[in-house]
Amino acid sequence: MSASVQEISKAIRDIVAEAGQVPGSRLSATLKERSPGWTPAEFGVRSLREFVAAHVPGVIVVGRTGMDVLYGLTGSEPPPAPSPGVAQVPTSDPDFWRIWVSPNSPFALVVNRSGANIKAVRRGESPAPAGHVLLEPPGVDVHRGIARKFSETVPEDLRARLLAALEKSSDGWWQSWLRELRGSVHLGPWNTFRRSAFEDRLREQLSAAALSDPDIEHVLATIRDHHLAVAPRKRRASHAVDVVNADADSLRRIVLAAVARMSPSELRDLRLPLGIVLDVLASSKSSR
Repeated sequence: MSASVQEISKAIRDIVAEAGQVPGSRLSATLKERSPGWTPAEFGVRSLREFVAAHVPGVIVVGRTGMDVLYGLTGSEPPPAPSPGVAQVPTSDPDFWRIWVSPNSPFALVVNRSGANIKAVRRGESPAPAGHVLLEPPGVDVHRGIARKFSETVPEDLRARLLAALEKSSDGWWQSWLRELRGSVHLGPWNTFRRSAFEDRLREQLSAAALSDPDIEHVLATIRDHHLAVAPRKRRASHAVDVVNADADSLRRIVLAAVARMSPSELRDLRLPLGIVLDVLASSKSSR
């Protein structure tokens, strides 16, 4: 790992503080200049936005500029009016499931006792209001315990490698664990095992808070459905930012691949700079 979570987090805060507000594409490019080996996958997330949400307190999404998100420091934009007793999360559509399964998430969940309403709140800002239950994401030790139990279900040679990954004391254990599972037939079972374990953990906390079984299942179904709706949109947004950040050769390949899928009528509607079209035509004639 090229840099620690703390080093990357500090670099992001410094970049945002220097700029005041900064688009995600520029933040990503500047971060790679300061930490050339950094990638989101190193820290078990899919995008810069997920890393910021999980590991960079004080930096939030404050708006959008085109297809890109705009980052700023907490307090750089007036927050929306919160509901009484609940500190609102400064993001438009938090993924409740990802909050629950992220041990370093700056957020927690608040559920009313009927299970009819779920909110995401900043951890430590205020207690749950009357009639609500505060659900803190399980810590790293719980994640390690679930991983250790899963290791008992795999062949001995893979189990030894997985246990070696678990013994790492740094945040890097998670990346080492996933590297051992990627490309194997055990990755799918691991994802299923992990999801089931965290659902059971959520049931236990809700049951301890005296929610009824139907209300518990309603909360779980709501979180699952919300995750299925939110996750694809976030992946699409992440892919759009990847396109913005792509180098010239990559962009050309993307454009050519898109043009190859167009119908003749769509090609006629395609807008291109006239000078480039004339240059290409002249070059084509001269090469005949």
